[in-house]
Amino acid sequence: METYVVGSLPRPRWLFDVMEQERSGTLSPAEAASCMDEAILSAIRLQERAGLDVVSDGEWRRRYFSTVVAHRIDGCEYRRIPGRPAFLPVVVGRIAGRGPIATAEAEYLKRHATVRTLMALPAPATLARHLWHPEYSMAAYPERSDLAWAFVPVIREELRRLAATGIDVVQLDDPVQRFLKEASRGLGEHHVGPEIDLSVQTINAAVEGVTGLEIGLHLCSSHAFYAPSAPGHDAFLRALDALHVHRITLEFASAGADHLDVLGEFPADKKLGYGAIARANDDAETVTVVVERIERALDFLPPERLTVNPDCGLAPTAKRTSGATLDDAYDRLSMLCAAAHAVRETKRRR
Repeated sequence: METYVVGSLPRPRWLFDVMEQERSGTLSPAEAASCMDEAILSAIRLQERAGLDVVSDGEWRRRYFSTVVAHRIDGCEYRRIPGRPAFLPVVVGRIAGRGPIATAEAEYLKRHATVRTLMALPAPATLARHLWHPEYSMAAYPERSDLAWAFVPVIREELRRLAATGIDVVQLDDPVQRFLKEASRGLGEHHVGPEIDLSVQTINAAVEGVTGLEIGLHLCSSHAFYAPSAPGHDAFLRALDALHVHRITLEFASAGADHLDVLGEFPADKKLGYGAIARANDDAETVTVVVERIERALDFLPPERLTVNPDCGLAPTAKRTSGATLDDAYDRLSMLCAAAHAVRETKRRR
């Protein structure tokens, strides 16, 4: 029963300054990269000291999780999007890879970590949701699904490169907020189902033939599908079964994520990445509370098919400006690891 990080950690404020100074030309790319290297060493050590079995680089080199790909393909440019506060990357022409995407990040992480390592990539359908725009993208890709399929060979080739670095785990990120938004508008499963099918089909195509690493999938906000009455519930369960990945990370510590009966239908050929601590600081969470959560999950799955992790990445976002700091992340990851250790010891003594 290993302990994982989901990916992101809160950045120190000075790293945002480094990124801005590189953008403005005050720092050269080489100077900025040197600063990042030094900072990421501390991110790796923080996770190791907390007790994690699988660590990331905190995703500190990335401005946003989809830009790691957008910056490394042809056919993508920054445009002003009406109603949005900043210029954002959008696809404006046929896309093509320009070489490695996260390979250098993975090599650095692998070289300096003393435990197993994880690198995250956005899934093809997620990239299409973020980078397709009806005004700018339709000439090249009339439908958003066309762009999702165009990203499949880009992601597949990067997975092969990452396998060659010796990285242990690649986590494909596929946030499902888009499905939930559509469901909340009353469109129900007849709309949510095809969206989920597109994600499953493009993920399966991207991982086809890739060997030499563990491939996981993180489904952010998945807990809204757990209740049997939720729109998309049946399509969600079918998707879990149909996915060709080794491990699926789901939320179980967030508010509303208490439908553990869904684990009774979790596919027998996959490991569960069990979200055992919430992504936001919660004073009510203690080692004892997290131990109880893990033990409830073990009522459904054996320890060898369970890994424990936060519900989501721990970095604040525009919707999660809770003021979480790196010290907060360390405390929460330490609590997660202490709880996992306590459960292991209890099992060992029985």
